[in-house]
Amino acid sequence: MGRRNIIKIFEKFSIRKKVLYSTLIMFVLIGILSSFAYWIIFIPTITERIQLHSLRVAESLVTRCSPHMLSNNRPELTGIIFQKKGIEKDLSYIFITDADNQMLAHTFIPDIPEGIETANLMELPEDKKIKLITVKGESVYDTAVPVKEGLKNIGTVHIGVGKKPVDAITMKIGIIFIIVMVVIILLAALLSNLVATYISRPLVLLTKAMDDLCMGRIDQLPQFSDTVKCWETLNCKEKECPVFKKREKVCWLVEGTLCHGRQQPSFPEKMEECYQCDVYKKLGGDEIVELSNSFNNIIYTLQVKAMEIRRSEEKYRLLFHDSPSPLFVVEMKYGSILDANNPAIETYQYTREELLNMSIIDILHTEDEKRFWEKTKDFINKGYFFMPKLEAKKKDGHRFFIDLFARVGKFQEAEVDVWHNSLIIRTVDITKRLEKDALLIQASKMATLGEMATGVAHELNQPLNVIKVGADFFMKMIRKDKKISKENLIKVSSNISEQVDRTTKIINHLRDFGRKSDLKLFEVDINEPIREVFNFLGQQLKLRNIEIDLNLDKNLPKIMSDKNRLEQIFLNLITNARDAMEAKGEEAIKRLEITTYQENGKVVALVSDTGVGMTKQVQERVFEPFFTTKEVGKGTGLGLTITYNLVKGFKGEMEVDSTPDMGTTFKIVFPIRSNEANI
Repeated sequence: MGRRNIIKIFEKFSIRKKVLYSTLIMFVLIGILSSFAYWIIFIPTITERIQLHSLRVAESLVTRCSPHMLSNNRPELTGIIFQKKGIEKDLSYIFITDADNQMLAHTFIPDIPEGIETANLMELPEDKKIKLITVKGESVYDTAVPVKEGLKNIGTVHIGVGKKPVDAITMKIGIIFIIVMVVIILLAALLSNLVATYISRPLVLLTKAMDDLCMGRIDQLPQFSDTVKCWETLNCKEKECPVFKKREKVCWLVEGTLCHGRQQPSFPEKMEECYQCDVYKKLGGDEIVELSNSFNNIIYTLQVKAMEIRRSEEKYRLLFHDSPSPLFVVEMKYGSILDANNPAIETYQYTREELLNMSIIDILHTEDEKRFWEKTKDFINKGYFFMPKLEAKKKDGHRFFIDLFARVGKFQEAEVDVWHNSLIIRTVDITKRLEKDALLIQASKMATLGEMATGVAHELNQPLNVIKVGADFFMKMIRKDKKISKENLIKVSSNISEQVDRTTKIINHLRDFGRKSDLKLFEVDINEPIREVFNFLGQQLKLRNIEIDLNLDKNLPKIMSDKNRLEQIFLNLITNARDAMEAKGEEAIKRLEITTYQENGKVVALVSDTGVGMTKQVQERVFEPFFTTKEVGKGTGLGLTITYNLVKGFKGEMEVDSTPDMGTTFKIVFPIRSNEANI
């Protein structure tokens, strides 16, 4: 019979039988183990003690008999051993042999057993020997001790102890032990039966009462052993109390009682005080009464909780179906939609039946599917997650952007009592907000381009001058009707072509920077937008005597971002740094340093300047909208706010560290591409 079968059989027993059988089995096992201990430890110990006693008797005889053995006084030897045997009545025999194993004296009557002198011979260098031998058909423990005079062996003393008396003693003790164990087991069975009955009786009653409760037979539930009249116990005169002189009501289960002259809260909040009340204490008794009282409290609690659950369900329906945002209940394993509210139906343009046959993935853009499933892997441990800026699609194919909020929930299969994890998902349409943010960012770009007009004009002026010089050279040579050598023609035309390309690159870069950015993210090398900014801003900074130090790590991993918006981030920070250094005066040291590196699995960019710096108070508010330290008309207070929001939009972090009159460092941290996939 396997272990599982034994457990199944044991589970079928009632509590009474489980307690009874468990106690009996425990004591039977104790009896068996004790019996093993008795036969393995106790009996050998008794035998060993008897043998030790016979050895001591033999040693005492050696001392007394040694002189008489030297004088060969056999009568005296015989008298000594008979005297000792008379004292030690449990000895079977005593005999003494000489060095040649010849009998000198013995206690055998009437004759000496044949061969007994050599039955337990000693060998050098033994100083004692105990051996089980057979004498006249009986087993005897023969103890032999040598008698020595100096180093010479002059004989041997033999003591015999019968095995049968030893067995009789051990058997007697064993029978007593068994009787004691049987009595203990019977007493244990009786006591366990009483305890099991005492424990199981209230459980049986409460089980029956619970069955009655499930069947709706509330009036058949067990009642208190005695009805206590609380108004008499407390000598209460509050006739307005809802339980005054109403025997069918239990005061601690009723709301608004006027105990102790004041209105009490509802059950179960009032129970802490009721436990100390004389009325509740008066109902106390044995465990059956207390269990019955507790069970009635449980029933009442279940009724109260059932009402609360019903109200909660009604509240859930109200919040779920009347929520202004689309809500979905989604099965976690496959993403199947289990329920959807009315705004979800209106937003995504599907009927309820269509949504219930779809997966939540069906309303997301293909590129966001993997991102969604990766996000749900950690969901069980955290209990919730948030996914910003997902691209969703309606039934007609129209695409829009949403923020997705998810929290854990449970749902039960309709046909089986099995609960599964589910997601309660809320989606918020953020398309209009993103469009407004894009307009604000675009306005900031245009303002930045306006500020850069001088620098851009200078950047364009250089290639135009080269082109003009080349054109003037051609015109001059033509007017003088001089022939231009092939070498000069190639060199000048090549310079003109290079400057045209440079001009085209600047114009294209300005056009790309000025265009409206996409809302999607792409893999970007953070060093590229930094270099692009200095392509058309570097000359302007040099004209202002600003030293530029670029420490860009060439082996940086890519981040998920938008090159255009990254360029705006660094452009805002660099122009702020320029203004801060200009504010210190023309004689001040002006140095702008940009450093990029990888740290703790993230890409870090530092933008440091030697400008006027900021106080702690200014640093705390530097990213607030419309906060600026510049003069009126020279700043809107939105540059760093937009920069901060752009960084946050790429899952980045932005910090500022500044010391007045020393300079400022902005630290930007972005997750690398591999980590970004899990965000």
